[in-house]
Amino acid sequence: MSKNSIEGYTNHRHLRVGELVKQNLGQIFIRNEAKIPAFNTKMFTVTEVKMSSDLKSARAYVIPL
Repeated sequence: MSKNSIEGYTNHRHLRVGELVKQNLGQIFIRNEAKIPAFNTKMFTVTEVKMSSDLKSARAYVIPL
C-alpha cells in the first residue's frame, strides 16, 4: 500500500467515524439524554464532528435551533 492510499484510507475512516458520532449525538439530543446548560432550548443541530488522529476523542460542534 502506498503512503497516499494509507492517508486516504485513514481520512475516510475519520470521516466515517465522525459521521457515526454525529448521528449518535443527534439521537441523544432528540431523546433529551443530554442537556447544554448555556442554551435555553432542547433542540440542537450537530453541524460537525472532528475526530482526533487516534479516533479516541472528538470535538463536536452544535448550534441551538
